[in-house]
Amino acid sequence: EAGKYAASCATLLQRAADAVADERDSLSMLSVRTKKHELLLSRADNGEYGILVVQNPYVTTRQDPHSAKELRKKCERLGIIIPRGADRQEVLELLESEMMKRGM
Repeated sequence: EAGKYAASCATLLQRAADAVADERDSLSMLSVRTKKHELLLSRADNGEYGILVVQNPYVTTRQDPHSAKELRKKCERLGIIIPRGADRQEVLELLESEMMKRGM
């Protein structure tokens, strides 16, 4: 998909670099967000090559595979006492701390 953006993005990047052209400053990266994509553009100072990344900024990232219920079960198996009202993050920290103590 990046191939269809390459020519127009090279022109866009050159125009942006020309607009910023200054002795004290230069354009190192340009980010453009559309309704569907985010384009990250960069090029070498000498203009020999450019980099274009096309990504969907709206894709959800991978969720943490440990649910609060799973964490509580692991703590019970290890004999870790969970304080009443502890939230998921606190349980995770208790579990990690105990596992480090035990060298797991």
